Amino acid sequence: MGQKTADSDVRMMIAAHVAYLDSDPDEEISVADLINRIIKNNEGNPNLGPKEQVQLNVAKSIRSMIQEYNIPDCGRWIVKDATDDNSQSGFYGCVIDTQDGDVVFAFRGSEGFDGKNISDTEQFQKDWINADLGLLNNVETEQQKMAEEFTRMMYGKYGDYYDNINFSGHSLGGNLAEHAALTAPREMPVGRCTNWDGPGFSDEYIVAHGADIARNSQYVDHYQYSPVGVLLTPIPGSNYQTIDAEGDGFGRHALSQIRFSNDGKIQPGNPDPLSFILDSLSKAIDYADADILLLMGVCPTLGALLWMSRHAEAILQGMQNLAEDLLESIGSTLQTWKESIENWFRGIFGVALTGEYELNVSYVNSLGGGMDNIARKINAIEIEVGDIASGLQYNSLSGYCYKSTLRALGSGLERTGKKAAALGDAVRDCAQCCANADRQAAGIFANV
Repeated sequence: MGQKTADSDVRMMIAAHVAYLDSDPDEEISVADLINRIIKNNEGNPNLGPKEQVQLNVAKSIRSMIQEYNIPDCGRWIVKDATDDNSQSGFYGCVIDTQDGDVVFAFRGSEGFDGKNISDTEQFQKDWINADLGLLNNVETEQQKMAEEFTRMMYGKYGDYYDNINFSGHSLGGNLAEHAALTAPREMPVGRCTNWDGPGFSDEYIVAHGADIARNSQYVDHYQYSPVGVLLTPIPGSNYQTIDAEGDGFGRHALSQIRFSNDGKIQPGNPDPLSFILDSLSKAIDYADADILLLMGVCPTLGALLWMSRHAEAILQGMQNLAEDLLESIGSTLQTWKESIENWFRGIFGVALTGEYELNVSYVNSLGGGMDNIARKINAIEIEVGDIASGLQYNSLSGYCYKSTLRALGSGLERTGKKAAALGDAVRDCAQCCANADRQAAGIFANV
């Protein structure tokens, strides 16, 4: 029979890849036939739309990997069923019979964004905004609910025919695969679950699903290799690790960027530099206090300001990590590194290493000045609140409560104003650090 799909990293990755192919829920079709049909219908057509182009690219990528790693059994897999709600919620899940006594429930990830450009605005809204950002401060998202229901429904239809039920998904699909595996029916024989560079979970989710996590987290492999995979918090007890991949920034996020060993196993890798900032930023937002989130709904500017002041340390630490990594890289630069570092800067900041980059430093400095203006406005509000509190009389219990509340608010505004001013200073210091690093880099490159 050969190697089981669940025991092979590259096969589990291909299962996640298959979830990006559109199949008819009313037909059973082999992966090889599905790939051939998509390539035949779309190759050579100069007028392909973005969706059809993605289908063609994925089909070719799967065929190439099957050949590269000599795993023809993947072509004999059968796509038995699918739930396609892509046009409504963005959810897509399919059932893959791997012909080895097991089955894989595979979940499609975020679409409409290729790491550089938004190709489908509506799909971007459903996946990246509604589903991905919806993970923040959320016990369960709409697509997670659908993944859970999909799992129960498909287990009811096919569960008696398989020894183990495995789960796999890429990007948002990886998060959905984890959720489906964690919340699977107790009687389900859960096998392996692979999350390929999908985000983690909110603090609220981890607390609410503590029992599910304790029961099934041991089956989860969470493989991170781009800034997407570091977002939020990995499930406690899961196998979370950074693996090797090509490219940098969000350009690493595609499944085709993963570097497997010759025998199809994942390899350890190093985090992308942008991951340091996004890791701290996403966790800081997720840990934001409920009062700040409520205030954002009433007064977005003040709510955002309070959040920034309360979590400035985490943000600045991420920026400092990036600056330190940059300086360390520049310090050991050789001629062979010159082009790669320049490309890294373009990938992170969208501009060249010098000249245009200095404009971004000026912009960051202007943000620091903006924080000063906000601090002054907060101080003005604090004075007004104090005047109102002074004018209230203690002639009733409610008057006493209101006066105490206003005084507490005034004290909080005073502290927030000081934090905003300090944050402005810190932003300018960080900009100056980056400007100094830019000049050092320019000097080094001029002498190479």
